[in-house]
Amino acid sequence: MRLEVRAFAGLHRYIAGAVPGESFSLEVRDGSNGYELLHSLNVPVKEVFTFMVNGRRQDLAQSLAEGDRIGIFPSIGGG
Repeated sequence: MRLEVRAFAGLHRYIAGAVPGESFSLEVRDGSNGYELLHSLNVPVKEVFTFMVNGRRQDLAQSLAEGDRIGIFPSIGGG
C-alpha cells in the first residue's frame, strides 16, 4: 500500500533523500503499523514524540491504510 509521509524538525536526517517538511510517497506492506513504518524509514522510535495519521495523533500500534497521510515529529525543546 502507498502512504504519503512527512518528517519534521530534523527527523528527515534518518531518511535517505527526505527534505524537511516535504511529503514523499512510500510503499509498505498491507497491514503495516507505525512501528513498522518507522523501522522501514530507519527512524528510531525513541526519537518520535508525535505520530500523526490523516491529521490526528495516533499510537504507533495503529494499523495504516492505503493513502494515509503520515506526519512524524520529534520532541521539540526550547527555553
